[in-house]
This record gives sequence, structure tokens and C-alpha cells, in this order.
Amino acid sequence: MMLNHADECRQRADECRRNASQLDDDVLRGAYLDLARRWRKMAHQAQQKELGSNKRGLAHQFSRQLRCLLRTYYAEITAMRLRRIGL
Repeated sequence: MMLNHADECRQRADECRRNASQLDDDVLRGAYLDLARRWRKMAHQAQQKELGSNKRGLAHQFSRQLRCLLRTYYAEITAMRLRRIGL
């Protein structure tokens, strides 16, 4: 299974946390934990970007459906008016 960018970043953050837990050196452990924090931040940013893309896609789809609905509505209104006047 292919990971999206956010999942890949989370996976790398988990690796950094595992590595940090196995170290005795406080400086290296801190460096790994800092890397894990940065990977988590990038995962969050990637997820927000992906959600934003999905929202734009949904907004576009909704807009297209709304335009189609409005065209149908105006066509029906016009047909009703034409019938009323006998055309």
C-alpha cells in the first residue's frame, strides 16, 4: 500500500521516537525527539494541504451541481411562463 505524504511523515516521526527511546545519550535522544516533533509538524501540514485540496474539489463539484440545478430550475420556470401565456 502506498502511503500519502502525511502518513509517511508520521511513520518517520514514529521511527525517530523509537530510536530516541533506545538511546542513553541525552543529547542524541533530544535530537531524535526534536526530529520526531518536526516530522509530526510536517505530517500535520501535509494533512491540512490534502484536506484543503479535497475541500476545493468538493466546492467545485458542489458549484457545478448548483449551476446545473439552477439551469434546470430556470428552464422549468420559463416553460411554465410560456404555457401560461399560451405559447
